Amino acid sequence: MIMDDEPILLSWISQWVFCKRRFYLQIAEQNFIENVFTAEGARDHTRAHECKIERRGTHIKVTGLQVVSEKYHLFGICDSVEFEVVSDGCYIPFLEETCRIYPVEYKHGKKRDEEEEYNLQMAAQTLCLEEMFHTMITTGYIYYTGSKERFEVNISDKVRADAVKFIREISSYLENPHPIKPELRKRCNGCSLNDL
Repeated sequence: MIMDDEPILLSWISQWVFCKRRFYLQIAEQNFIENVFTAEGARDHTRAHECKIERRGTHIKVTGLQVVSEKYHLFGICDSVEFEVVSDGCYIPFLEETCRIYPVEYKHGKKRDEEEEYNLQMAAQTLCLEEMFHTMITTGYIYYTGSKERFEVNISDKVRADAVKFIREISSYLENPHPIKPELRKRCNGCSLNDL
């Protein structure tokens, strides 16, 4: 069971928005059943979460960067954060450079029509990065490992507000966890927790 002082993990936001029943089973009940989709996704994230820094001219790519927000009680590991060295950017102490920041989230498979949960997870990463480096971030990217495509995400005021709303919902739920009933949807067929 989740402890009261435990931070909200970034990945929980996309899970909560995608399916509250799945969130309940995985987070509150600690149930996890692997299928081909979860195994492939875990493999992709293992690669993305290796801590390393790659520099190519004014472009710096950092994978496995731990981020935190005290304001929103968030914690997580960014798949990748890209830093563009510019004179008017924010100072990044561990790089000793002034940069613009672009979070990049890796997702398994290819882009589907509706993926609000990924944009909200990106917004939560952005809230952490902005608080840590005292800056404003307006753009992030989602990279789909299956199709090898990268899509720009506009981190608008609306997306930020929605992310904060869901962070508060999760926080409220964790204060009083309770079973969440299933809601049958098309996506349930491919879910590793379908039998539960």
